[in-house]
Amino acid sequence: MTARVVLGAALGWAAVVGLWTLAWGLGLGAALSVWAAGVLGAWAVAAAMKRAQRRRLAWLEARARGEPAPADADTAGLARALDLLRQEQETARRAVAERDALLDAIDDGVLALRTDGRVRRANAAARALLGLPADAQGLRPEEVSRRPQFRRLLDSARATGAAQTELPARDRRLLLKARPLPDGDLAVLVRDVTELRRLEDVRRDFVANASHELKTPLTILRGYSETLLEDHLPPELRRRFAERVLQGVERLQRLVDNLLDLSRLESGAWLLRPRWLELPAAAREAWEIVGGPARALAFTVACEEGAHRVWADPDALGRILTNLLTNALRHTADGGRVEVGSRAAPGGAVEIWVRDTGTGIPAVHLPRIFERFYRVDAGRARSEGGSGLGLAIVRHLVEAHGGEIAADSVLGEGTTIRVRLPPPINPDDTREACDPSDSCDSASE
Repeated sequence: MTARVVLGAALGWAAVVGLWTLAWGLGLGAALSVWAAGVLGAWAVAAAMKRAQRRRLAWLEARARGEPAPADADTAGLARALDLLRQEQETARRAVAERDALLDAIDDGVLALRTDGRVRRANAAARALLGLPADAQGLRPEEVSRRPQFRRLLDSARATGAAQTELPARDRRLLLKARPLPDGDLAVLVRDVTELRRLEDVRRDFVANASHELKTPLTILRGYSETLLEDHLPPELRRRFAERVLQGVERLQRLVDNLLDLSRLESGAWLLRPRWLELPAAAREAWEIVGGPARALAFTVACEEGAHRVWADPDALGRILTNLLTNALRHTADGGRVEVGSRAAPGGAVEIWVRDTGTGIPAVHLPRIFERFYRVDAGRARSEGGSGLGLAIVRHLVEAHGGEIAADSVLGEGTTIRVRLPPPINPDDTREACDPSDSCDSASE
């Protein structure tokens, strides 16, 4: 089409020039010569343009079919330009994909907000933490969070250059930090601080409880010590007060030891050295340590066939049994029963239980009895020297072995604490194996 237009224009121009030549008296021959030259020139230009169009069309068709394209100066230049454009587009596409992948791999949420506050970009973590849809682009600030603190965060960041706030979101606590970008947009970092705040609460509770536990015996020690300084105190009274001072010191010692043990367990500093241990012997030894024989209680050890050995650290197993038996003694009146038993559990594990016929635990308290400083009857536990750390230590020791612990109780009938300890990772490990001929059943009154 273009060649025809050029040819027509050239013929018309040649005719005009020929008539002009004739009009100026140069003669008919000169006019015809000028006209013929114009026609030939126009034909040559049109033919060249047509050949160029055919080459470009052939090049494009070859590229579309994936065949090698004809090479000449024009098509080669066009090919290089298109290849360069395609490479730049692919590089840009890869850069965007890598950026999106990096943002989605971050645990913290990242929001990019336009100058009007609408969402320009939200990574996967931000969508999950804020409860946004998969296509969050274009959401207004009030659709991101309806809490007024969010809008104030954005306004403050634009005014001061940086701002942060904390928002409750469903069952989470979110820390948001906003900072303006060079183009006027805002970047908002969203971080889940729920666990951090929980740990801070635990730390505050721990400090408060530990301070209270230390204050009580220290107050008693101070009072008796001041009385002992009196010159005319009767010997019997002096001895009684000295015994109370000793009891207070022992109570402080137990509390400090429990705190140190709990710290070692929680930090992983308590290194376990498990071996095969004879459970009946360990149970009877623990009963002696806690002073069980001095009480009018029936104590029995009963292990089922194949469950008289456990794979555990000797010190840890002794601590587990003494803590559980101490609780059983504390809450079981004279004439009651305390039992230590075991049975085989699935996967080669051994389930150990300590059962008493004491006062029992209300169902509402059972989920929390393994927490630090938690007491069902705080007043009674303190008066009897309990620190509220015994069961927490047992739980940590059991979990350090890869085991589980649970409690069952009926108010007024008694409590059963169940501990499940797994077998060794290497079944052929026979360190400190017990004599299978040893009797497992024993009883004492």
